[in-house]
Amino acid sequence: MSGAGEGSAAGQDLDRLLDVLVQLSVDFLGKRGAFVPHAATFDNAGELRFGMAEAGDDATEVEHLELLRASLRQEAARGEIRACGIAVDVTIEDEEGNDADAIRVELDHRDEEAVVVIVPYERGERGYAVGEPAAYLSDEPVFSPG
Repeated sequence: MSGAGEGSAAGQDLDRLLDVLVQLSVDFLGKRGAFVPHAATFDNAGELRFGMAEAGDDATEVEHLELLRASLRQEAARGEIRACGIAVDVTIEDEEGNDADAIRVELDHRDEEAVVVIVPYERGERGYAVGEPAAYLSDEPVFSPG
């Protein structure tokens, strides 16, 4: 999958987060047919950690996402993490104007600009397959600029 952040150590962190979050999302899809927003972080020692918001059974996807973002921003402000990512199940418009399923991965690193990667997916006879990712700069960074 890789390609969110080329070359640098920060870019390698972002690529690894993208890879693990997309794979975890596909695993959830295969087991449950859907997934709630979930996150992965690298702490300062390079340890990979995973998390989900504890928003309750009737919480909306937006509430899960906002709780995850708030938690990651607190960890970043305390200097506890160097990189983070959040994966969300979304619907996008494909090239023909039809609705299509995708994994939206928000990635941020203390040493890089925040990016969003959209990874389309579809269910096939042998499970879920992902398509070509598209990336753009995020307008909701976890790490404060500066």
